[in-house]
Amino acid sequence: MSKSETRPSTKKSLSLALGTSFAIVLVSGIFLVRFFWLPEQEVPNEKDSAEVQITSDEPQTTASSSTQTPDRKVYYAWFETDQTAIERPEDVPSEAAYVSFNGEYEKWLIGSPVVVAIPQTKKRYRAVVDRIEIDDFGNNRIFAEPDSNEDDFSRLILTVSDSQTLAYVSTEQGSYELTGTDEGGWLIPTRVLQANIDTTKKDVLGTLRNRHVNTKYVPLRED
Repeated sequence: MSKSETRPSTKKSLSLALGTSFAIVLVSGIFLVRFFWLPEQEVPNEKDSAEVQITSDEPQTTASSSTQTPDRKVYYAWFETDQTAIERPEDVPSEAAYVSFNGEYEKWLIGSPVVVAIPQTKKRYRAVVDRIEIDDFGNNRIFAEPDSNEDDFSRLILTVSDSQTLAYVSTEQGSYELTGTDEGGWLIPTRVLQANIDTTKKDVLGTLRNRHVNTKYVPLRED
């Protein structure tokens, strides 16, 4: 073999070796930069990923909207008590149940959850405040509708003044009415209340509730 034939082969091998060495150095440099010079980054686990996903789906709450969000505290319309909270309990029908108030009606907001208890049936109904207004006399009127999971409750209408509390409760088992002061009162079925009304006597306004009780028959004129 001549010298002219071996030189190209040697140059070719040398070029290949240099190229391979350069590639190894380049890869090693990238490896060193990636793991030693760049700052470390944490890899989120499954729990972190789930939390990020939940957070991203939640609506953004601003300062203005947070003031409009109703207080989600559960309020109780009243609490069962004994007759000591009522003035002249001897005048109250025996079917009535005595209740007390905790003075938190002014804290109720649209969307506030409310528990309405009926002592006579030992049942508690879940309601949600859906309307609050002021009547012509300056009293607060609160309306509550059934909770989404409540089937036996229909309506609560609560009227509150500085010294009096009135309420009407409608359920599938019947309606109830409440009369009381700012501290307590008595709750009675509407049917019992109506049965005890004497329509032949004057009410507190001095007018006959039954206006026809003393009506005299007057024959028609023939002319």
